[in-house]
Amino acid sequence: MNSKNFFHLLLTIIFIFLAWRIYADVREAIPQSGETKSTIEEPIAKEVIEIPEIVISAERVEQTSKSASVTTNILSVEDIAKRNADTFDQVLESVPGITINRSAGTATNSMSIRGSSEMLGGGVGNRVLLLIDGRPAITADTGGANWSLLPMDVIQRVEVVKGALSPLYGSNAMGGVVNFITKSPTAARKTKFNLASGYFAKPPEWMRYTERGNYFEGLGITHSDSYHNLGYILHLSGKQSDGYRQNTDFSLYNTYGKIQYVTQRDLKVGLSLGGTSMERGYPHTWLINNEAPYIHPLKVAHEKTNDRQKKRIWNFDLFLKSPINTTSKLGANLYYFDNYSQSLFNPNNLKDDNRPYGFFTDSDARKAGGLVQVDISRFPKNYLILGLDAQIDWVDSKPVEIMFGKHQSNTLAGFIQDKITVSDNLANI
Repeated sequence: MNSKNFFHLLLTIIFIFLAWRIYADVREAIPQSGETKSTIEEPIAKEVIEIPEIVISAERVEQTSKSASVTTNILSVEDIAKRNADTFDQVLESVPGITINRSAGTATNSMSIRGSSEMLGGGVGNRVLLLIDGRPAITADTGGANWSLLPMDVIQRVEVVKGALSPLYGSNAMGGVVNFITKSPTAARKTKFNLASGYFAKPPEWMRYTERGNYFEGLGITHSDSYHNLGYILHLSGKQSDGYRQNTDFSLYNTYGKIQYVTQRDLKVGLSLGGTSMERGYPHTWLINNEAPYIHPLKVAHEKTNDRQKKRIWNFDLFLKSPINTTSKLGANLYYFDNYSQSLFNPNNLKDDNRPYGFFTDSDARKAGGLVQVDISRFPKNYLILGLDAQIDWVDSKPVEIMFGKHQSNTLAGFIQDKITVSDNLANI
């Protein structure tokens, strides 16, 4: 299915759903035969109560941002909406101390916090750990982050923790941690539609690589509801853009669902599922000629204009949170995601002596893992955390001469943190 047909199908689904919701709401509002409805309005005085910002990522425990031992920035859902981002790495660009390195709008190479960087360049072995609801979201082949894993409309807040957190999160967190917290199902039925369209302003004539207009568009729907103790969120969206520079066009499609069950004893169990499909032009450097104009900032060499990248990602996360007794609680995650990426070079057989027709690279990187954490606060000024983190990585990539080959790695790690509060202003970890 091409992108045009996908948008038509998505638009049809939205209109059918909207018509069904309007009918259901109208039917509910009209009294049935023999039934009367009355409304009593009672004015309530308004009072503003400030609630301290709660962070989880800094020390793997809920606490206010002011009490965290490391510098933490929090982006709320309102902050995220103002940025109008395509992928969630773009949300972080305005955070002080963060540097995003990308070769195109949706082609992120790496992210750096306070100068930390990846080991090999190009996002390989990134030293900033990406978490989604507290679980790792890094690829099994490069160790880089899956920046297009989640649609923007399901993110509730973002926690950016700056500083070395390797004792709690491993070597990927030497520069810091970025934790994306997804939304919980709403108590009442709620549906949200997003529709965006526009075009890029034409650059100066000497910089243009085309005379036609470059456009972008997006369409999405998010629906959430709860029935007694069971709640759910469903999301479907698509975005596409011609790009401003040559070979920066992309199409991006996201699906996401979460179901969550909460009991009166604070037992919370749930499952989230997600899928992403992306195709984009392969990013290249500026075109440089031997004659005027010598540099074309928006153009690439002719033989590279048909290079493409494709990505397919799907994932699931089974989570559990439960109190053990009045002084301890248990948290557990079981997760899996599959990240397939392919780069096609010269698929249309343009003249290129350095890259033969049909040359490509692909990588299928899968990761499965489990995380268990027990929190114990038996004494007023002592908080103990015990945990185990297990991961299995499978990688199958080719050609083996330049890619990662075929291998499997198994990782098992434990962590312990004991926080002793000496006074209101001093704690020993």
